Amino acid sequence: MDRSCKLSAIDEIDAVGGSRKLKDQSALKMTLNELLVQMDGFEENNGIIVIGATNFKESLDTALLRPGRFDKHVGFSGADLFNLMNQAALKASVDGLNAINMSILEFSKDKILMGAERKSAVITAETAKCTAFHEAGHALVAVLTDAAMPIHKATIMPRGNALGYVSQLPEGDQTSQSKKEMIARMDVCMGGRIAEELIFGPDNVTSGASSDIYQATSMARAMVTKYGMSDKIGKVFYDGDVGEHASQETRALIDAEVQRLTDESYQ
Repeated sequence: MDRSCKLSAIDEIDAVGGSRKLKDQSALKMTLNELLVQMDGFEENNGIIVIGATNFKESLDTALLRPGRFDKHVGFSGADLFNLMNQAALKASVDGLNAINMSILEFSKDKILMGAERKSAVITAETAKCTAFHEAGHALVAVLTDAAMPIHKATIMPRGNALGYVSQLPEGDQTSQSKKEMIARMDVCMGGRIAEELIFGPDNVTSGASSDIYQATSMARAMVTKYGMSDKIGKVFYDGDVGEHASQETRALIDAEVQRLTDESYQ
């Protein structure tokens, strides 16, 4: 890197870089417009690096996120990485280790993202059995479904609000998904509820599938309203609240298509 580089940092960039709407204050829009002009990516601005930080990335104006303005997006911030290593160091010390290994980093990552292990939780044998079959259902469908991501970890150790979970990771960096992969993801989500029904009967299913159904429904709705993967809806993009951009008939058709996709995954 050129030693003459200049660094410009904009903290809480959502304060000036939020999505532009007619009701916004003109002063804020003028500030954002000038920021966009200065970061247009066409002029030679060698030696200038701009870093922006926000906790509300979804609220930023789309023009601000296009290539040429902010080219890289960081998942874990420096503070997050510091916290990860600090948690890992504490765990390594408790375990009597002289160094941090990969399993310790995995433990720390799970603790940060999902909460600490609830080893003191009083889990009955019946609940543990139900959780085991539920997570096994996810894992089995993931193993047997073509295009499903490989399983990284499966556990029934309670963390946060979850009694167990199956973690899947892609084989490499993934920036897009195919329709087949999305359907596979929905199938895996339904695997937990199906396992409960097969083992314990339809009348004994639990509320544990709530987040799974939410994920499957969200994926189906995105396929229908954002990715143009429904023949009945067509290649149309509906952003945000569909009600603002579609007729009542179209909204009903979208709901029917979403239900069709989730029902097919369930079947």
